[in-house]
Amino acid sequence: MLLIGVLFLPIAPFLPLAGRYRLLNLYNYFLVVWFRIACGVRYDIQGREIFRQGPA
Repeated sequence: MLLIGVLFLPIAPFLPLAGRYRLLNLYNYFLVVWFRIACGVRYDIQGREIFRQGPA
């Protein structure tokens, strides 16, 4: 987390909002992959079929 903060913090203020969201999503993807490799954590989303498609 410290490494990502050091890398992303200097450039984040200069990015548009969509770019900052992409950086955060990249960080989240990195965490999921790291937990899968280091700890063997896997996840499965169940029950999505009960939600309506489209806006609520």
